[in-house]
Order: sequence, then structure tokens, then C-alpha cells
Amino acid sequence: MDTGHTAAQLLHFGLPLLGAVVLVAPETLRLYRKYGLSLAIAVGLCLTAMAFVWTSALRVTLLDAPRGIPLLGV
Repeated sequence: MDTGHTAAQLLHFGLPLLGAVVLVAPETLRLYRKYGLSLAIAVGLCLTAMAFVWTSALRVTLLDAPRGIPLLGV
């Protein structure tokens, strides 16, 4: 197993996911209220972070897949 590749994947998927969790943490929501940012902005940022995670996962899956594997049914 290539530990460099595994570490890169952990960073690639883990950091945006951690960012999404931090965006909706209770302490973060209190800061949003304190500084006048609405919950809608917090939810929007969280959804943006999650969209990044899913599109990144798809890209990595497609790039790492060998040619002719059932990813596309070929």
C-alpha cells in the first residue's frame, strides 16, 4: 500500500469534510449570530463544502479507475 497516496487521499477528503463540520458546529453558529451572519449563509457554506467533497470523490474515483472497469459498464 502506498502510504503517500493514502495520506493524500485523507487530506483531500478529510480537510473539506472537517471544514463542513466546523461550519455547523454550535460555537461557529454562535459566532455567526454574534457577527450578524445568518444561518442561511452557514448552511450555504456547508453545502458548498459538501459539494466539493462529493465532486472531488467522483474525480478521484474516475481518475484512479483502470480502463474498461464497470464504472461506466464497459
